[in-house]
Amino acid sequence: MWAYDANGNWSTSDQAEIADFINTHKIRYGSYYYQDREKSFKERHPGKKAPEYYMSYGNKYLNKFKSVRKTLSDEGKQWLDDALLNLQYEMEAGIAKNPNIELDNEKFQDFAFDTHVKAYEDAGILDLEVLDKVKIMLTVDAIDLFSTRGVKQAAAVGKDQLKLYNDNKLFAFVQFSGAVKDKREINRLITNYAKQQKVPVKEIVRFINKYIFGLK
Repeated sequence: MWAYDANGNWSTSDQAEIADFINTHKIRYGSYYYQDREKSFKERHPGKKAPEYYMSYGNKYLNKFKSVRKTLSDEGKQWLDDALLNLQYEMEAGIAKNPNIELDNEKFQDFAFDTHVKAYEDAGILDLEVLDKVKIMLTVDAIDLFSTRGVKQAAAVGKDQLKLYNDNKLFAFVQFSGAVKDKREINRLITNYAKQQKVPVKEIVRFINKYIFGLK
């Protein structure tokens, strides 16, 4: 049942009650999730500002990635579909456990970003070809990609990626060989991103080398 826990949070561990909470507030998974989340917050907290993440990050990138989807490999498309839902499932579970977190914008931002790595990795990002990974990374605006939270999540994924390379040398060889094959396209993507985002090419290359290839 719903009750205040030791930390003063209104929460429940009952999955049926969590499902009822979602249905009551008309939260739809998929394309309308973040819009529904913001609407639900405003209905539950009249006069208060909804977490910025819903529209300024979640909904923004849901739509940006929908545009990028057609450029990904079949595996990349499947990853994207799964990751977008994983993010929503992770967020819904966290809010159901601690609905009050929505009332603190900064804590909510931290919570939301902390769900990203698990959502991405559970969907299989570590196994994607390098070209897909570059496209995914460069879908994110520089202001978010190079932010403290952005670097933190990139570092976490990069650490796990490096471990996978070290544990599976053949996989690492295939990944690097693919990157060499797609070098021209990768360079084109980096150049275009640098122009659009007004970021030095060398900074983008450094970021990719560090967090996709595990290079110092």
